[in-house]
Amino acid sequence: MISKKILMIGNSFSISVGWNLPDIVREAGHSLKLVSAYIGGCPLSRHVENLERAGQDPDFRPYDYRIWTIRNGRTVMSEPEKAGLDAFLKDDLYDIVTIQQASHFSWDWNTYQPFAGQLIDGIRAAQPQAEIVVQQTWAYRIQDPRLEGEWGFGQEGMFRRLDEAYRKLADAYGFRRIPTGTAVQISRERTPEQERFRRISPEEKASFRWPDLPPQAGDVVGAMSWHRTAEGRLAIGEDNIHLNKRGEYLQACVWFGALFGEDPRLIRWTPGFLSDADAAFLRECAYEALVREGLFHPETGGNHSCNS
Repeated sequence: MISKKILMIGNSFSISVGWNLPDIVREAGHSLKLVSAYIGGCPLSRHVENLERAGQDPDFRPYDYRIWTIRNGRTVMSEPEKAGLDAFLKDDLYDIVTIQQASHFSWDWNTYQPFAGQLIDGIRAAQPQAEIVVQQTWAYRIQDPRLEGEWGFGQEGMFRRLDEAYRKLADAYGFRRIPTGTAVQISRERTPEQERFRRISPEEKASFRWPDLPPQAGDVVGAMSWHRTAEGRLAIGEDNIHLNKRGEYLQACVWFGALFGEDPRLIRWTPGFLSDADAAFLRECAYEALVREGLFHPETGGNHSCNS
């Protein structure tokens, strides 16, 4: 049995792994304590500010503090509490602490330093025994207007830039990466072209009437849903940045392979909303991402370079 205590210092792109990873670990017969230090959209710079302020103000508690554990063969999730970052770093002795940049800055290397180094120094001071691991986040769904508009590059351009930035960060400190973003891109590459998510124009979106929605299959990122506006009318809202339920399972498979060192293709746990074929497809994408990252060697029964 492998036992891991993992602290995630992140945002919504980290906490999403909690919905599936503990069940995967439990079904594999291992032990896990997964702790999430969560603030939505929180960049490295704000984590540093929060850590500095926490040392000065014990009442400063901006993070949602959530813990997943495995007890008596069951996954147990705590109710979220509020805490400062110093509380997380003093809570326990962790095997692994994960860090990442906020997604909207992930492609811009200039936003990483000096904040990443300052956060790493704080983690090392409080958790000298822990391995610090970088989660590589992912590129947005092609529907996001910033890709071709404000930022001036497409989905592939966002991925190339964030991949390079996360690589520079990991290489600078000798850290491993969890290649979640690579797995997301692989799932897009492997989806047949006629089944991929296609951009929905504003005019087409406006033609739908509740409860119907535009086609949403073909990507592990993004979702559309109906909501009521401040004016009281029904409208279709878009989330073009977060993993959907398929993507959350893919993310958990990547983390399991990277941090527990076992071939994700052999994962036995599948959430009820996935077909066996789709779950196998996502596990294959996770495995290929780990191979591309150099954490697994292809076709050798799941041999890997990480410690388990």
